Amino acid sequence: AKGRCTTLISSDGYVSKDYEGRANITNFPDSSTFVMNIDHLTQNDSGRYKCGLGINSRGLSFDVSLDVSKGPGPLGDTEVYTADLGGTVTINCPFKPENSEKKKSVCKKTDKGCVTVIDSTGEVNFDYGGRIELRNYGHRPINVQLHYQASPAQRCWEVHLPDWEDTIGEKSNVDLQVLKPEPNLLYGDLRGSVIFDCALGSDVENMAKFLCRMSNEEACDVVINTLGKKDRSFEGRILLIPKNKRSFSVHITNLRKEDAGNYLCGAHSDGEPQKGSPIQAWQLFVNEETVIPPSPSVVKGVVGGSVAVFCPYKPKETNSLKYWCRWEDTQNGLCRSLVESDGGVTEQYEGRLALHEEPG
Repeated sequence: AKGRCTTLISSDGYVSKDYEGRANITNFPDSSTFVMNIDHLTQNDSGRYKCGLGINSRGLSFDVSLDVSKGPGPLGDTEVYTADLGGTVTINCPFKPENSEKKKSVCKKTDKGCVTVIDSTGEVNFDYGGRIELRNYGHRPINVQLHYQASPAQRCWEVHLPDWEDTIGEKSNVDLQVLKPEPNLLYGDLRGSVIFDCALGSDVENMAKFLCRMSNEEACDVVINTLGKKDRSFEGRILLIPKNKRSFSVHITNLRKEDAGNYLCGAHSDGEPQKGSPIQAWQLFVNEETVIPPSPSVVKGVVGGSVAVFCPYKPKETNSLKYWCRWEDTQNGLCRSLVESDGGVTEQYEGRLALHEEPG
């Protein structure tokens, strides 16, 4: 975000007037993170923020968008419901006993009028096929299965179901807010690596899996999927590793600053994001002020000779397992380990490949 940014709270004890008594910062130095908590949210708190280190607008910072939606409950003569994208909501629409045998209908308010969603004669709008039902019980609820409908870049969208009506026009007004899933936050250092751990549930066991990157508010371009598709800009530095039929992980190495952004991991038969496909949202931040020094991407050698490849890492990873692997352009990407810091060496490289710790 560009433009002026006014400090609202800082770790030196400053709290702006609007946030006094309802905001605080908690520092977690062991994990190199801090958390800001805001209580008693109002819709005026919605907006774009920065959290960061050092001097305001000059240190390391990350952009954060906060959207505060109306909570569930009555709003005048309208009942407000909130539900997560991909979840389920039951809307109660009461009517008088004398109207119990008359036609009931639900419509969605649009710029062109109120479009029927479902009615008691069995008519169902195409966009709601397979995910909505009308039940004639005592409270007369309708059950709506919400799937991937709105742009994943939106925080929420509103749909109005204002007319549960019969021939004399009895109606109930409902405001349904569908909340976009809160993204999982993922942090990586420039030239470092990250892992997306994607857990999508039992419904995706026989579907192709994918990771895509949001290019605008509506489009999500596939980065890698289990059908063999890979974005060229990630070639040689991305792996998709199935854990089981319900979950998988995506490893990205040699991070670039342009890798930062919003991602979705999901599942669908064609390996692409589609309406109704299960998704999990991620936001990747890439820290450009890294302690990982640059290393050559190309190392040259001659037949019969030898080469040395230097692989830098962060000091806190001193005790982690180190390895050298060879990339193979398979369907999901593959990097076969050739040598490891615990002494393991692939048989064909025994006697001519070694991994050494360098001082400093």
